[in-house]
Amino acid sequence: MYTPAPAVPTMRAIAATYPGMPGQVRHVRANLRRVLGSCPIADDVILCSSELAANSGGACHNAVSALESITSSASRTE
Repeated sequence: MYTPAPAVPTMRAIAATYPGMPGQVRHVRANLRRVLGSCPIADDVILCSSELAANSGGACHNAVSALESITSSASRTE
């Protein structure tokens, strides 16, 4: 009797670095949405990442505490 081999999971991943400016948060969200797609927790991950990016980037009023860049990475196994 023939038994087909199980499907090999596919991994999708992204890593990107953005300038530490408030306008870059939308790019962080868009790239995460592209990778996470229909993942059941995609909205939660994107919301948390947006908050981290906004709070760590140029949104800081103190220039000393603002970061020069924000790095975001995500992976998903399908």
